[in-house]
Amino acid sequence: MNTDHIKQHRASSPSDTASIDAQTRRLLRVLGESALRLADGQALDDTQLAHYLSQLELTDRHEELLTVPEACNQLRISRWSFYRLIHQRSLATVTIGRRRFVARAEIDRFVLTLRHAGEAP
Repeated sequence: MNTDHIKQHRASSPSDTASIDAQTRRLLRVLGESALRLADGQALDDTQLAHYLSQLELTDRHEELLTVPEACNQLRISRWSFYRLIHQRSLATVTIGRRRFVARAEIDRFVLTLRHAGEAP
């Protein structure tokens, strides 16, 4: 058995866990809690597990940043129209360095305001 390989793997493990994104950590935590319940002989509550998983999906959806072309594609508008919405302060964006992004949650908020405006008499 090659113990040098095992020692090297163990030494690299802490840095590997640091590279796991927050979404993956939350999912692993939910799976770990579920595994512990099963190991302890407890029943898994399907509704609770479904709730955890839906929260993970919502969190992931709200944390995602879209590029300008991706946001334009989501809204089905031109790049010019997108920048006009930014200028009108209808859409909030995030600038990182020279790149501009819009949060998916902001796209959702904007579409919701359009729906409410369309429902008004």
